[in-house]
Amino acid sequence: MKKILASLFLFVTMQANASLISLSVSDNDIDVGETVTVSVIADMTEAFTGFQLQLEFDKTIFGFVDGTFSSDLTALSDLAFLSGDESYGFSIDFANFSEVLAGEYTVLEIELLGRKNAIGSTIGFGTVAASFLDFFTSEVREVNIATDAGTVPASVNVNNAVDVPAPASLGLMAMAIAGLVSVRRKA
Repeated sequence: MKKILASLFLFVTMQANASLISLSVSDNDIDVGETVTVSVIADMTEAFTGFQLQLEFDKTIFGFVDGTFSSDLTALSDLAFLSGDESYGFSIDFANFSEVLAGEYTVLEIELLGRKNAIGSTIGFGTVAASFLDFFTSEVREVNIATDAGTVPASVNVNNAVDVPAPASLGLMAMAIAGLVSVRRKA
């Protein structure tokens, strides 16, 4: 019984010290042709010098909108590699020669365009990794990151937009002229 309690305590304390990464979407229901903003927030409990993230989504359902990427880490990083053309979705890598302090960071914020109808399409994580490299000693250690299970994966419905026909302008104009003519004849 003591071993079970000790291992449970160790598990809980290790989770409490882990950095936490979460995912949010601006809307869970969009129409084809509309965009959804995807935000990834990392609450880092340790300093780090590198960060890698793979955001996975079905590229036949969602498309990355060029020019919509933003991140707190790009201003802090010496090197930032960004690729929206991966087969699984979207990938970013950051590297820095000096440590980035612990804190809450927007790792990425992008817009995805709904391309085709899909109910319950998921947006989630592939690889999530952070590391600390001491350039003086060449020591590398992994920074422990836990995924917020309440936010990952996010589910988004992409609905077919219903086209509403615009009224026929010429038909309305013809009806108005006919009405004016009939009013003049009666007067």
